[in-house]
Amino acid sequence: MIDCPATTLVREVRKSAIAVGSETVSDAVGVLALGVLSSATRTVFDKRRLDRVLVNLLDNAAHHGGGAVRVGVNVAGRRARVEVDDAGPGIAPGEREHVFERFARGAVGADRRRGRGAGLGLALVREHVRAHGGTVRVEERPGGGARFVIELPLAPS
Repeated sequence: MIDCPATTLVREVRKSAIAVGSETVSDAVGVLALGVLSSATRTVFDKRRLDRVLVNLLDNAAHHGGGAVRVGVNVAGRRARVEVDDAGPGIAPGEREHVFERFARGAVGADRRRGRGAGLGLALVREHVRAHGGTVRVEERPGGGARFVIELPLAPS
């Protein structure tokens, strides 16, 4: 784990999104710092695990959610918040917890992409985020689609 300014988190998220490449992230998608991130605000994260989380979320958006349309980073209270929005049909409220279970596949994704994926990507996202002391959830994106929200604790001040 590294202790660094929250602005470094934005830079690492941006690098991960670029590294995933054009297969997963459309050229129109940028990584946005939502709000003002102070260099005095510090966060702690494992770069390798965070990279895996972002790659899995962006891959999931590409294969099951119509592609990523926005990646945002913000600080909310004592937590860093990373959001990945997709252009798909969204995830029904009753399935939102289920998609993070091992071997789970959302109903829409399973119907649309039979045989695609083992249902481990989002379970690994949850595992890596929990290793940071964080949380992950999915909610409806304003305007439709899914928004995956990761919240990681900030470094103690």
